[in-house]
Amino acid sequence: MIITAFIADTLCIIPFVAFLLFMYIPYYAMYR
Repeated sequence: MIITAFIADTLCIIPFVAFLLFMYIPYYAMYR
């Protein structure tokens, strides 16, 4: 049960992290 919850939380977090990176990289590249 714990492993399943961990996997579910990870799958829910991955799109959020990907969105943050997608929004952050252009600014990071612009200020380089």
